[in-house]
Amino acid sequence: MNFHIYFKIILVYFLQLVELKIIEISGSNLLRKLQNDGKFLIIYVTNGCHECNLAYSKFVAASQPFDREEIRFGRIQHTGLAATLEIDTFPSLIYFKANSYQTWLVLWILCYRDLQATLEIDTFPSLIYFKANSYQVNRAKIDITVDSIIQLISDVTKRDFIYMDKHYTVEINKANFDDTLDTPRQCKLLLLYTNENKDKVEWFDDLAELFKNDEKIMFARLDVHREGELKDRFKARAFPALYWYSDDEIPRKSMYGGRFDKIEIMAFITDKTGITRQQNGALPEGAGLLKEMDELIKANKNTIASGKKMKRIVQKAKEIMEYYDDKDMQEIAEYYVYLLEEVEYHEETSVIDDERYYLIRELVDPKGPRQRELLLKKQNVVRQFFDIMGDQLLKRNSKQSPIVKAKEPRPHKHHHEKIHRHEEL
Repeated sequence: MNFHIYFKIILVYFLQLVELKIIEISGSNLLRKLQNDGKFLIIYVTNGCHECNLAYSKFVAASQPFDREEIRFGRIQHTGLAATLEIDTFPSLIYFKANSYQTWLVLWILCYRDLQATLEIDTFPSLIYFKANSYQVNRAKIDITVDSIIQLISDVTKRDFIYMDKHYTVEINKANFDDTLDTPRQCKLLLLYTNENKDKVEWFDDLAELFKNDEKIMFARLDVHREGELKDRFKARAFPALYWYSDDEIPRKSMYGGRFDKIEIMAFITDKTGITRQQNGALPEGAGLLKEMDELIKANKNTIASGKKMKRIVQKAKEIMEYYDDKDMQEIAEYYVYLLEEVEYHEETSVIDDERYYLIRELVDPKGPRQRELLLKKQNVVRQFFDIMGDQLLKRNSKQSPIVKAKEPRPHKHHHEKIHRHEEL
């Protein structure tokens, strides 16, 4: 193809996307985006997976306060390009600093000469960037949340974005309407507003901030004056108005008929999603505890305290674990199983006490807000073991020397690998 024709095609494609906050990145326009001197490009990589869809709203919300002339946000859905970049875990975040000849050369070879770069992307999520005047690949792994993404940009660009006016709601427009609100298996609360309702927009964003670490629910807002075409998709004619979207495979929407009251809406969200938050956004007391698992421990506390004949208990715990289809609850259920397996392997309960100290150490420097909350939930589970087993657990630990039955660590994949994978910049 003639170079000038090729250039025009890229230019037209770029102009079509210029009004979009999130640029769709392909093999044909990636280098053009990277060539813009002084621009910082952060890319969200997906492969259509459910986890990618849930986390994407956080990425969009994080992009909204930034001036797109200095920082660009893009998304790669082109699987071929993802393969070229050796991305095999999704969703992934990749960002480049493209303001040097050396960086340009590395990326040109990477994308067009199919040179295999050792990017080693194998965790969720992943961020990759190239520093100016360096061939070194830099990796950073963070939670995909609004706060974490803005913190990352601030750290890498050496700019103070930490205290900027963050958005925790997604601004809906014609370009992203279907892509955002049709996400399956994710609840959504949508605010329809006008210029006269600015106070409600601020109130709604404050509400969304309380749930900023929850992927199961998205908060979105739609300016019905600016996006007049979209107004007709709703029955509401008085504003502000709230719509609720179900977490079905094909989301169903219905108008929220309650008051615009923080406590009332938080209770509504808890009823619809099972997500519970305190009024300041913190986890509630006892977060992460699973009733069925706790009842299993209570019914077998003497056997667990002995550390013997644990096979039936572990098997029952695994059966209970299969009941949970919610990702967060399933992860905690796996942790219950993990603790019981540790007791079975070591034939003693001192491993529960060891786990308690491990969690305390990890909480000193958590790797992100979602990981911190996961650690707090696990800490509640360990405390529950102590509360249920009480004297049996403490008495055995005090009488038994840890040297007597010391064993090598179990040769299996450690449950805490998910936490260790989230490394600092």
